[in-house]
Amino acid sequence: MLLPALIYFIVFCYIPMPGAYVAFVDYNLKKGIFGSEFIGLKNFEFLVKTGQLWNITKNTLLYNLAFLIIGNVFQIILAIMLSEVRSKWYKKVSQSVILLPYFISMVIVGYFAYNLFNFDHGFINSLLNSL
Repeated sequence: MLLPALIYFIVFCYIPMPGAYVAFVDYNLKKGIFGSEFIGLKNFEFLVKTGQLWNITKNTLLYNLAFLIIGNVFQIILAIMLSEVRSKWYKKVSQSVILLPYFISMVIVGYFAYNLFNFDHGFINSLLNSL
């Protein structure tokens, strides 16, 4: 029972930690994360001095709050509408369509996105080229 929790911790908590180190270095793509010069809190000092820190924080909080409120309101409205539907067939089909994205593998989604947006032979680019 401990193995899934350990795997989750390693994949989502332990492996991304070098990314937090990037905030404290003058990142250079050639030198990599650990070869770049350590500058400490200068990146954060720049953020505070420009006066954008409070604006960025406010925008982030407002976006999150708006997405939470709008998302929950739409979910409740959709649930109420589905509960009022009389046709069992329509109710089952609509629930299946709503839940279908949760059951599709991300590999398949990536394959469809690749085929839609491929520069050489993607559907979207073929459609735009035909115009």
